[in-house]
Amino acid sequence: MATIIAATDFKSAADNAGHYACMLARAIGAEVIILHAQSIIGKLVDSGKEHAELTSKLNAVVTKYKNYYPDVEVTPKLMTGNVVEGLNDYMKHKGEPTFIVVGNNFNNEHPSFMDTRLLQVFKNLYCPVIAVPTGKTFETIKKICFAFDNHMSGARAGLKRLRNLCVDHNIELHILIGMSDVHNRDNLPEMHPEAHEILNDANPKLHFIRKDHLNEDIKSYAEKNHMGMLAILPRAHYGLSALVHKSHTQYMLNHAFLPILALHEE
Repeated sequence: MATIIAATDFKSAADNAGHYACMLARAIGAEVIILHAQSIIGKLVDSGKEHAELTSKLNAVVTKYKNYYPDVEVTPKLMTGNVVEGLNDYMKHKGEPTFIVVGNNFNNEHPSFMDTRLLQVFKNLYCPVIAVPTGKTFETIKKICFAFDNHMSGARAGLKRLRNLCVDHNIELHILIGMSDVHNRDNLPEMHPEAHEILNDANPKLHFIRKDHLNEDIKSYAEKNHMGMLAILPRAHYGLSALVHKSHTQYMLNHAFLPILALHEE
């Protein structure tokens, strides 16, 4: 059975993400694991009382989701370490989940920073991560917009995941590639041949946006064309390339109005 992990810190954004995870699980026939990671320091100084309180709190959250979604299998998991360590440890022993779902409570007024846990999750977890904006409820995904820098280094696994997701669930795939002169229709770039070969079964629709206005154009395109999800490929080692630097990921998180799917490098 497919597995979705919803990470929780018991705050409202995580609660909303938990509901999203359960509704997504219902749609794709998956089980849901609600995971909370207790800090190492908290574990070291814990006399047992904090662990018992966290266990009780986590069980209460799971019971709530079970009542809302009786047809979805929901189980709790309490681990030690920060959320990235907890998730990596879980995957080491249990295998990779279909998705990890996390809450995104950032916006333009309360922006994310370079060291936030959400950015750490986006950067350091190999499996697909969905960041759900506060207040966003699950809707059947009919269109995905993928912002692609057209570089293949490290991208193959992410592209294959994206293709499989779109093919398996009949999702329309729109690919955005930045170019310097978007109005010059006689000199349009082509998608990287290997990327085209990988994504071909998903019948992708290719679109071009202004390379010097990537963030604004991605957001505008997604809004105007009613995308259900934005897919990105955060890069760990190509910080000077377009659509690769953390600032682009930060911008998307801070201006998100739809879920962001982070695919990862090999």
